[in-house]
Amino acid sequence: MKTFNDIAIFWNNFFLIKVYFNWLHKKIISFLKEKINFNLINKILDIGCATGNFLIKINKIYPSIKLYGIDESSKMIELAIKKNPQINYLSERIEETTLPQNNFDLITIIESFHHFQKQEFALKKTAELLKTNGFLFICEPDLNNLFIKTGLKILKLFPIEKESKFHTENQLISLGNKYNLTLIHHKKILGNIFLLFKKSK
Repeated sequence: MKTFNDIAIFWNNFFLIKVYFNWLHKKIISFLKEKINFNLINKILDIGCATGNFLIKINKIYPSIKLYGIDESSKMIELAIKKNPQINYLSERIEETTLPQNNFDLITIIESFHHFQKQEFALKKTAELLKTNGFLFICEPDLNNLFIKTGLKILKLFPIEKESKFHTENQLISLGNKYNLTLIHHKKILGNIFLLFKKSK
């Protein structure tokens, strides 16, 4: 948590980070719009929301949807609230969330699952937050991509990724299946895996 608090302002303002995530968020939104009827979506939760840029983009397209974001970095959340106080933000870990169960139609975890300390328990808690027939979207690096795999080895040398634990696509799918999350769509794009699950019960 301290690491992310320390880099919050840098993360929010560094040009290359902004360009990359702006591109990634647009690709994710396009993917989700193809697969999900957003007219039936009332509540969305973004886990590991950082400074809220993904939710801000969703809010501009679907202003009537209730949006929630959680991140364990209080500094990230402070910046997110300043940018859009209409979105509901909480500074907490998904493993210890106070949010109610069976409450969300769509939950997104974008490039943050590898940071979770107790990943399997975190996914269990995430599944509990979803309504039956709700959707979970996960975006993670593609470990089958040699360039990405090499890059992650370098990133592991830095504090922000030192304790990260990455999974292959098949490992993520297997984890989801443990908690009634069935993969319904997937896509690979420039070193990223997009996985869309649906909760069966």
